[in-house]
Amino acid sequence: MVSINWEDIKSLISELWEYWESLWPLDDVSKDILEILNMSTKASSEVNHNVWIENLMNTQRFPEFKLLTHDNIFAHQVRLSNIVRELSYFFDEINFHWHFQTRINVWYLFSLALVHDDTEWINPLKDIPTNLKNSLSDKSKKILYEIEKSCIDVLSNHQIEHLKDFSKDELRWLYFDAESKTSLEWQLLSYLDKVDWFLFTLHEIYNWNTWLIIAFNNYINILKSIKEDKNKYPMIRFLIDADIDSLRNIIWNSFLFSNQELIWMDLQIGDNMKNRLLGFVELFNLEWLIKIDIDRIIKSDNQNNKSDYETLRDMTWIFTDSMPQIKSTWIIAYDAWKIAYSNVWYYNWWELVNWTDLMFKKD
Repeated sequence: MVSINWEDIKSLISELWEYWESLWPLDDVSKDILEILNMSTKASSEVNHNVWIENLMNTQRFPEFKLLTHDNIFAHQVRLSNIVRELSYFFDEINFHWHFQTRINVWYLFSLALVHDDTEWINPLKDIPTNLKNSLSDKSKKILYEIEKSCIDVLSNHQIEHLKDFSKDELRWLYFDAESKTSLEWQLLSYLDKVDWFLFTLHEIYNWNTWLIIAFNNYINILKSIKEDKNKYPMIRFLIDADIDSLRNIIWNSFLFSNQELIWMDLQIGDNMKNRLLGFVELFNLEWLIKIDIDRIIKSDNQNNKSDYETLRDMTWIFTDSMPQIKSTWIIAYDAWKIAYSNVWYYNWWELVNWTDLMFKKD
């Protein structure tokens, strides 16, 4: 490990411009960073698994904006894993019919979704924007890498309870894969992660939070860049560049639905399943997402029907064929995203937190 001192940290933070002002005082940040660097070299850690989860819950997303609803890293990771679960049939069909050299490992993708932002709570520098990272000097990039590596070492070495199906080395690989984003699964998750953040800004605007219009427009530009720059996410361009009808046809032409009359005694159940799966395919409809009219959203009288989502929340599991017919907006991808959120719940110590407590303004 490269030796890092207080002057190195000060040099790095000085290159973060206004971003560091969102953190706590420089002396405190430096002390916390040095503590993480020291902890990463120890054989054992005092970081408790429950503390890990609590800190994920307390790590807010979009901390620089005033939010009308609520989002945190833990809920975001669970929601993203639900999105992967909803897309699993679609991905399995791609693996079966599209004969690529590399297949989508859905289980690995699901696991990545559950841990990809874990380092944000333990890293005193939090989630530095990618464009700001890229602008750093070579020296600062090396310092930042050592800090991020130390955070990964702390989590992977001492937090075996988090993903019990993975060994210490496997969990460490998950985190390093998250930093490099070189595997197909990480590029796919990184894409879905950006779409998730984009749809959260959309949700806030539907709750008449005009503060998020800036963030919404920023994500429009990010999605445009993904669509136009063929060097971004090279391993998943077959999804990003595909004609959306060809992606929809993967569901339409699958055995489950092309033989629907033979499979389903109740054709309505089959239609419900198909429409739900098609809704999640729209997450790859970049051509349409980047053309969403913000003025139409602001002027919209559409309201999310909370009772429908409370019905989803109160189910022991969210079965596709028993879901309420939810269509509260004209944006199919957004309605699909909310369904993925319907199965997010967790215990904040002894208090049960349901997604409806997060996604709707308190009465």
